[in-house]
Amino acid sequence: MTYSIDYDAVENMVMAGITGKADLAEIREFAVNIIRTAKRENCFRILTDLSKVELNVTVMQTFNLPQDIVEFAAAEGLEIHAFKRAFVASENQDVLDFYETVARNRSHHVRLFHDIEEAKTWLKG
Repeated sequence: MTYSIDYDAVENMVMAGITGKADLAEIREFAVNIIRTAKRENCFRILTDLSKVELNVTVMQTFNLPQDIVEFAAAEGLEIHAFKRAFVASENQDVLDFYETVARNRSHHVRLFHDIEEAKTWLKG
């Protein structure tokens, strides 16, 4: 698994991407570093490309991940409601559909896309 997280000043958003196989511990590390980058850059629009990752997480782990994200943000002195997050995924990543539903039910401002340009447009809106 490899990942990148950068602030794009032109788009005014944090751009993150992950490739390879990733388990829960790696996803959590990735999320913490996205939050830290957002705080450092004072930018809370996050575009995460998950189209090239093979997620090795269970449904139960996915169910708990939104609360983990809330706790990671709180540890940095941030509220999850400050974030607007878009995920880009391939069509065969059903666990991300489930994650989106759980996160939205917990008042996260998050949406799943299959096209990166649509995700950018939504984040800017």
